[in-house]
Amino acid sequence: MENSFTSSTFIKKLFNSVGQPIEIKGYKIGDSLSVKDNIDFKCDGIRFIDCEFAEDVNFIHVDLKEGLFFYNCVFHKNFNVIDCTSSYIGHEKPTMEEYNTIHLGTTSIKSLLNIQNSYLERGLGIKSESDINSINVYGVTCGGGSQFSIVDSKISETINIDETVIKGDLSFQKSILQGQIRIESLNCSRIAFIKVESEKDIFVRYSNLQHGITFNYGSFKDDVKFECVKSSSGYLTLIGTEFKRSCEFFYNSPTSNNVPLELQGGCKEIHIDTCVFDEILLINGLGNVVNPYELESVNINCSALLKGQILIRDFKINIASMQGVNSGANLIFDLIQFHKLNFLNFSNFSKLQLLNCTSDKSNNSEFSLLNSSLGAAQFFNLHLNSFKKIIINDSIVSEIIVSNVHWFTPDQLEIASSIERKDIGPKRRKELFRQLKYGLEKQGDRIQSLLFQQYEMEAFKEELTHTQKPYNGDRLIMFINQSNDYGSNWKKPVLWLFAFTIIFYFLIVTASYRNMLAPSSYIEDWQDTLIAYWVHKPSFFQMLNPTYLFDRAFKDGRYNLLTALFDILHRIVLAYFIFQIVSAFRKFVK
Repeated sequence: MENSFTSSTFIKKLFNSVGQPIEIKGYKIGDSLSVKDNIDFKCDGIRFIDCEFAEDVNFIHVDLKEGLFFYNCVFHKNFNVIDCTSSYIGHEKPTMEEYNTIHLGTTSIKSLLNIQNSYLERGLGIKSESDINSINVYGVTCGGGSQFSIVDSKISETINIDETVIKGDLSFQKSILQGQIRIESLNCSRIAFIKVESEKDIFVRYSNLQHGITFNYGSFKDDVKFECVKSSSGYLTLIGTEFKRSCEFFYNSPTSNNVPLELQGGCKEIHIDTCVFDEILLINGLGNVVNPYELESVNINCSALLKGQILIRDFKINIASMQGVNSGANLIFDLIQFHKLNFLNFSNFSKLQLLNCTSDKSNNSEFSLLNSSLGAAQFFNLHLNSFKKIIINDSIVSEIIVSNVHWFTPDQLEIASSIERKDIGPKRRKELFRQLKYGLEKQGDRIQSLLFQQYEMEAFKEELTHTQKPYNGDRLIMFINQSNDYGSNWKKPVLWLFAFTIIFYFLIVTASYRNMLAPSSYIEDWQDTLIAYWVHKPSFFQMLNPTYLFDRAFKDGRYNLLTALFDILHRIVLAYFIFQIVSAFRKFVK
């Protein structure tokens, strides 16, 4: 930079140049450069190459037209753009390298880049190993589909963006951000951090991002916090990023109850993959318990590269999906209303918690577990009975830990199979209920395990109807053991005991008196019969004792072959139902 250039010489050059952007190359401007107050320069823009600015550079209240382009330049003081506009009237479309209204390439600003109350038709680009000390943006509008991008550069101190509208993305790519980032009241398409190294905390609030938030393959050494950042149709995407401190997304203010409803909210869809959270990823609705914020989808792709605690709290989620192998992440859902909760090809070797969760109680709500292993997942106050459908196929649930779970019934359970065999469904239900019975027995939940044992036996009975012939012994046993619901219901065998005793009472009384076996059409004979049944009614209660003596119960009766047959059959039936009653009464005691 051997040539010197004064600010007055520069202003004259602006007035004398007409047409396409002028080029200033290889000059050092030693004094303060100020272009301001509606100076109508004739050129379509300015391109600085290999220039050095010893003092402040100010563009104030002027039309930048195509823009300001800096290549390999050095600013020793501030670079200010205030109350400016840009009317794109270029003779030809700029190259992509110069697409931005303000373009900094391989440029150093040792103090402050300050842009205020300006309209930049094609946004701002800081690229190609530029080194900026700090950035302040206030009241700026970037028009068209332009971006505000920092690419392959370094920002040493703070970045402050406030009351700004960007039609495209606010993008940080392949850059080193060494200072704090503060963003407030931003309206743009998306905020993207791609392959970024950030050393200080990031705080974004009261903003509107139409297409969401993206963190891809970066490293963040301090806290990251988004508060009341709305997105009408965008994703919160976290892929391949390492967060050394907390990463938090609040859909309402955690410190104030007076945030207007129009400022509250966040991304509608969430995707998490191969991230490391050394402290926690917290996504918190902080909404009304009755009407929580609604998320369209939450998708967590588990692998060995996904680590740390992930807590999603206080939402209504349309579809939540988990897949892959969870070997290092702690996945926690708290106070969630699920429409559909899906586990597909999911294996849990770490921690999974469903706390205080329920369905949205819609007609097609669904809990789906397919080809998965829940491992030692923890279910606390989970309302499985609120889901319309429970779909569980080829999965392992025997190791889950539960407390105050409201379980589903067999009527809710759906078993899908691609094999056209009627016994497949009952087999899978039997295996599922066996696993749940076993898991709850290990935790000492004898009551619920007995209920699952009943469901298991019912499924086994149904399986036998499809695989065995009607006279098969196992089918007979399963049929008879329905009398006490497979050891869980004492009332049914009591009723059956009385019913069979009544039947055998009439049979025995009838067989004991020979004249009662003869047909008769006389009303007197029928009266005698009814009298005999009535007179011997005390014998009915004696018959409830399997060791009763026939001679004492029926003193004037005849103990013939038919009577003996009925008596023996009754004692066998009576003993069986007494055993079934005792067995059901002892269901809580092994």
